[in-house]
Amino acid sequence: MPSNSITDAEFIDVINKLSEYEHNDDNFVPITSLDQSILDTNLDSLGVMMLFMWLDTTFGVSEEDGKKFFEDNKDITGHTIVAFIKKYQTRCYTAEELEHSVRSVMG
Repeated sequence: MPSNSITDAEFIDVINKLSEYEHNDDNFVPITSLDQSILDTNLDSLGVMMLFMWLDTTFGVSEEDGKKFFEDNKDITGHTIVAFIKKYQTRCYTAEELEHSVRSVMG
């Protein structure tokens, strides 16, 4: 199974950057812990779906596997997102490579 050398803080940063990118108003609130729900960012349901599309794209998670997240997880916390990514990812990054990948996803 692929593995990242990405810290929890770096995962939080990625989740926040992609969540803020998909946020549609000025009410974005970044998460500060992987224990928090992604809904704490004030993303709407479309924003949550888009966040996962960008995470899947960034980490090489197939569309089929991506759909499993919502089937398998009732709570959408940073921990459940990171565990899911680690389980299904096909791309691994150093922190620098991840930063570049996230910037390219956001255009």
